[in-house]
Amino acid sequence: MTGVPVLLAVLLFSSCEGLMVARDADGQSARFVGRIGAIIDLSSPDGSLQKLAMELALEDYTRSNANVLSLHVRDFKGIPTQAAHQARRLINDQRVQSIFGLQTWMEIAAVADIGNKAQVPMFSLYNANPSWATGRWPFLLRAARSQTTQLKAISAIISSWQWRRVAIIYEDTEYIGSSTLPKLIEAIREANSDVEYQLGISPFSSMSVELEMLNSRQSRVFVVYTSLPLAVRLFAEAQRKGMMEKGYAWITTDLVCDTLDSVNSSVIRSMQGILCLKNYFPHTDKLAHFSARLQRRFKHEYPEETPLHSSVLGLQIYDAVWAVAEAMDRTEPKGDYSSYFQEERNDSGENEPTLVFSKGHQLLGSLLTADFSGLSGKVKFSGGMLAPSQSFEVINIVGRSYREIGYWTDDLGFSKDLSSGSNYSSSMSILGDIFWPGGFSVAPRGWAPSVGKMPLRIGVSAISAFPEYVRADHNSKRNKTVISGFSIDIFKEVVEYLPYSLTYDLVAYYGSYDSLVERVPMKIFDAVVGDIAILSYRCELVQFTQPYTQSGYVMVVPLRPGNPNKAWIFVKPFSSSLWISIAGLLLVNSLVVWLIERGRERDQGRSRQLSVSIWLSFASLFVHGENVHSNLSRVIVVVWLFVGLVLTSNYTASLSSMLTVQRLEPSVTDINLLKGSGAAIGCNRGGSIINFIEQHLGFPMSSIRQFATMDEYVQAFRSGEIKAAIFAMGHAKMFLAKYCKEFTTAGPTYHAGGFGFIFPKGSPLLPDVSEAILKVFESGKMKQLEDGVVSSYNCSSSSTLGSENDRLGPDNFWGLFVVMEMTCVVVLLLYSYSQADWGNRASLMLISASLKWLREAPLRLYIAAASRRWRVRSVSKAAGGTMTAEDATDLEMSTSQMITEGLIIQKFT
Repeated sequence: MTGVPVLLAVLLFSSCEGLMVARDADGQSARFVGRIGAIIDLSSPDGSLQKLAMELALEDYTRSNANVLSLHVRDFKGIPTQAAHQARRLINDQRVQSIFGLQTWMEIAAVADIGNKAQVPMFSLYNANPSWATGRWPFLLRAARSQTTQLKAISAIISSWQWRRVAIIYEDTEYIGSSTLPKLIEAIREANSDVEYQLGISPFSSMSVELEMLNSRQSRVFVVYTSLPLAVRLFAEAQRKGMMEKGYAWITTDLVCDTLDSVNSSVIRSMQGILCLKNYFPHTDKLAHFSARLQRRFKHEYPEETPLHSSVLGLQIYDAVWAVAEAMDRTEPKGDYSSYFQEERNDSGENEPTLVFSKGHQLLGSLLTADFSGLSGKVKFSGGMLAPSQSFEVINIVGRSYREIGYWTDDLGFSKDLSSGSNYSSSMSILGDIFWPGGFSVAPRGWAPSVGKMPLRIGVSAISAFPEYVRADHNSKRNKTVISGFSIDIFKEVVEYLPYSLTYDLVAYYGSYDSLVERVPMKIFDAVVGDIAILSYRCELVQFTQPYTQSGYVMVVPLRPGNPNKAWIFVKPFSSSLWISIAGLLLVNSLVVWLIERGRERDQGRSRQLSVSIWLSFASLFVHGENVHSNLSRVIVVVWLFVGLVLTSNYTASLSSMLTVQRLEPSVTDINLLKGSGAAIGCNRGGSIINFIEQHLGFPMSSIRQFATMDEYVQAFRSGEIKAAIFAMGHAKMFLAKYCKEFTTAGPTYHAGGFGFIFPKGSPLLPDVSEAILKVFESGKMKQLEDGVVSSYNCSSSSTLGSENDRLGPDNFWGLFVVMEMTCVVVLLLYSYSQADWGNRASLMLISASLKWLREAPLRLYIAAASRRWRVRSVSKAAGGTMTAEDATDLEMSTSQMITEGLIIQKFT
């Protein structure tokens, strides 16, 4: 009989499991008695960690509160169906008021319905639940934090290194595929990056096959969103495939990083160079005390296991238990919660729970209002989940472990630490050196040409009016289209300058230019090469490279003979201002000679003396004139002879050129006059320039003619069908190279984009191709190719373009004029001093006038310089062009020289 009491005692002990004593440590009566259930796989390290963290949480709570909470643990051995069975036993047999331990989506799906019908709050330790889970299972709460902020951190890393193409590797579960993956893709796109590929993997996936397929694509930046066991397999296979070497970048989430302390060194070796995000928790004394206790408890209960590091999982479950305990205290501060279960008739079968927790809704409402600071940060539920972390540690796996290189904080960015005076930046460069896969400190490019992928399909316009740029010839015998031209040669040269090999196929396209551009975003072509103008509305669809031709539009017009009236051609060599200047200088020269020589011919009248002086000055240019008697007069005559020699030689040369060389000039110089006369104007067929002519130049469509070849242009010009044509600068250069004897440019240059290559928006090829184009320019190869095309026409003309700029003007001889004028003044001054009667008022006035002229000489030089500047600019504007840098420099130097000389004279006087 003695065995019966013992047996009863054992049964009573096993049924209560910690609830035998309903008093606190001081012997006071407990306010309430509650029970918490846990469904755990005790054979796993995480299961052991959860059990110990929950025990410590209950110990701490009961120590500080006059309540009693017991823990009921059930081992489901990692089998989801067993998890559902244990959940029913915990509810029906133990009458628990909450259940913890759901760590995978399969476990959640198996247990959630049971807890929801029993109105028992359940806590999932999975990182996130689908957005629809809260509506379907309102009693399912998530002890793990929301991933929203972490996705923003991943976006910040990608944006920091300007990676434009990313691949996502995710665990193929219902939750990630339907909920988190779309949010991750959206976050990556906010970083101006494109998700090239999404690879879903599972424990049953063939990692070798999946990674080979992934490696055949261009992206070399991989975002891994999987659990740690799956990530371990992934990185081990990636290392064998050579995907953990230079040029690759790997980013993982807290699913891997938070549990990284539990893996061995062999796993770490396969993860070298990975960037990892880890939840950040403020270092407090309470956290340190908890970690130390957890270590001691684990070592005591599991002495043969690897020493445990306090992980996020332990902190989250500790805070969740506290949240439940405080919610129970607020809901029903007194009594035994197990008494609030009511039986419900079971009409669904024996597998359904037969008990319902009547206080379930009240307890759930109290849980959702929880707001306190726990070990893992602020504990507050929103939408059935804990509020997201605001800060993450950025981890770089190097060597045998990892190093904490810095932090990322929402709305602030990256920083080395989180102190109050920390500097924040949107760039990871503030964190210092990062070691990437392969042991390199230089950030990977983020992409590479595809290995084993089809070559790029590059569209080429086959309807160009200028075959020098693009020509598509179909060889019927070989059934092959041969594509050539200047644009193709440039593209091939650019490919040679790329730092990698690029395979491509040129495909002729016979539609319009705009329809060809539209084929790129439609992914019919991977790129477009040819004489494609860079225009704003096209940039809305695609992206252009650096232009490889000169930018702008010009007007091309026919040439016509210049100097139609040859009766007055003898005055054409000199401009009217130069003729006036020569006449004025002749008069001044004659007056000075007359003043000096008049005393020696007093018997002749003044008019006779003056006419002789003028004749002397004029005749000395051609024949030996009358003798002069004064040495001062001889000085003037000698200088005048030199000036005359220069003037006559230049006049003879210019006149001979006009008589022997045909002078041509543009038939139209003002596009407004052309528009006002209603004349027709030409442009390329199928091109975008027709919009420019109509919208910007104001020509009606009835006045615009479109042509498909250069020969059609020439025929239209010769027949008078059009009076002018608008070309892009690159086309105009080719047209004039072939028909240099008949046509020229006129009017201004209209600013517009040049020709460029086209790529899809966000293409990683774009910056490399633009850089290669600049290298082709700098190497001189671009000019060689262009000169080769232009020189192939061998067009040379004996005629020249005539314009007012060809006539000689005062600025061509201003130096001679200054010398002549200064000579006259100095001679006159010397003569005045030699003949001066200091009592004679007239003599003094003459000397004063001479000195005044010397003082004003700098002002006259400045006016001459300004006049020269104005004339050059006016001529340049009338010609429809702009001065080159060399012309502007020459103009500035000559102007500065004139002003400097004037100031020297002023200082001297």
